[in-house]
Amino acid sequence: MTYEKDNIPDFALMPAKQPEERVRIPIAQGAVFSPLLITHITEKPRTVIRLEEDVLVPDTRPDLKDILEISGKIHLTTREFDAASRSEDSIPVNGEIELQTLYIPEKSGLYGPVITITSRIAFREQWHTTLTSDSSLFLDARIDSIDFMVINERKFRVKIAIAVQAREYREQKVELFEGLTSEDIQTLRQRVELTDTALRKKDIITIKEDLERKETDPEIGTLLRQDIRVTENYRQATAEKAVINGFIYVSLLYSTEEGPQLHQMQSRVEFTIFIPLSQGGQWSGSSVTFDGSSLRVRQITAEDGADVLRLEGDIITWLELYRSQEREIITDAYHRQKDFVCDFEAADCRCLTASVTGEAGVHEAIALDDSAGAPSQIVYVSAEVVRAESHGEPGRILTEGTLAVSMLCQTDTSSEDEVPSLFSTRREIPFRCVTAAPQLSGNEFIRHQVYLKDIWAEKSGSHQAEFNATVLVSAEAMSPVSLKMLKNPGFEEIQGAAPPPKPLAVYIVKEGDTLWSVARHFKSTTDSIAQLNQAEDGQLTPGRKLLILR
Repeated sequence: MTYEKDNIPDFALMPAKQPEERVRIPIAQGAVFSPLLITHITEKPRTVIRLEEDVLVPDTRPDLKDILEISGKIHLTTREFDAASRSEDSIPVNGEIELQTLYIPEKSGLYGPVITITSRIAFREQWHTTLTSDSSLFLDARIDSIDFMVINERKFRVKIAIAVQAREYREQKVELFEGLTSEDIQTLRQRVELTDTALRKKDIITIKEDLERKETDPEIGTLLRQDIRVTENYRQATAEKAVINGFIYVSLLYSTEEGPQLHQMQSRVEFTIFIPLSQGGQWSGSSVTFDGSSLRVRQITAEDGADVLRLEGDIITWLELYRSQEREIITDAYHRQKDFVCDFEAADCRCLTASVTGEAGVHEAIALDDSAGAPSQIVYVSAEVVRAESHGEPGRILTEGTLAVSMLCQTDTSSEDEVPSLFSTRREIPFRCVTAAPQLSGNEFIRHQVYLKDIWAEKSGSHQAEFNATVLVSAEAMSPVSLKMLKNPGFEEIQGAAPPPKPLAVYIVKEGDTLWSVARHFKSTTDSIAQLNQAEDGQLTPGRKLLILR
């Protein structure tokens, strides 16, 4: 556009406005901060480590004809790691697998129907994952699956999948901005609830308990297999101590003293752990992890000469105690006369929403293999949790997973002289547990422990078995909390004189405006705008005109 010489508007004759030069002056003194220690917890994604090993039959055992089943337990050398005991990008996963193998010998008449051997397979692996340099870790591992193949009568091969998970703990010390001592600033505050891992303790209890046998249980000849599960019953934490009660479920497979008969014995041992707490206070929640991999059942002779079964070993318990607190956080600020500036920093943490337990029954009909003959009875049943996931939904926690169920069965015989044959049936059975938690919204992070309590099976038809179990879920729900914190406060000054602000202004409300955002823009106060415009309820409607007094 062009203008005639005598028709140039006034604004076109004004010189161009020079850009303002702003200088930031940090507030060296007078800024008040308070420290806050946050333990940020992250769950590392589940990974699987695979092992393959050839296992030899010991010289003291007869030749192998066929393997019935193999079960195992994992012993980790170390489960806790600090920054000094690991690298920056990997976690050492070291330990050994203890295998219990049941097999049928080539000459069963000489050695009995079933032979058991125990093998140990050492492993040393590195789990490469992203880690924080100053964090600590707690490692958990379990056997996901065991596959086997007979190579010859003295050797077989196993392929083992180890599922590994870890929790990473990172302690963050943050400084919360509380205001200025020398200046009066307007602040926007938000009240948040935080949950911190206040205390982590490890305790070991030694178990030495004789198992009670039923009168109907036959005399024990040889122990062939033992499955031991440690299950929580209840826990309570006071300022001085934590009390944890639980049960040890024991299942034994043994041959009887008379004849080649096999029998299953089940028993339960109760235990209670008392953990003294040096840090007094009110705890908002807790979680417990057990390691009972050293527990064993041994056949011993008591002082009175009787043969007894004794459960021995240690239960290692890790206890975490949570403490919740409410803090008022300044999330924004401004000065009415000066240009207040600052930086912002975000910190992620969690808030304990619920700590609940729930139970669910598992019932499944399992078809029995009849290729070796018609099954007459179920000699032994075992099960373990191989996978489980929990997620929050409005008002509840849903836990779904898989049980690996194994049943050792015996076939019918046509005559008393004929030795019954044995076969093993293994199935993966899904389970589902719904735990009520009315306070949940559905976006919480869920940490759980899944325990398997009673298990049993019985024939429900000529070629079918009914499997039953009780699953116990102990879960904590954590809501994500993101802190927006002010740091590096200061004032910006404009070089040269600045025009004074007009004392009155009229502003038309736009979508998304709040009393705070309007007051901050005009360097007024929320109280004066609310009172001047009868907006004490804080509600602003788009298009409304506001009178602003600066």
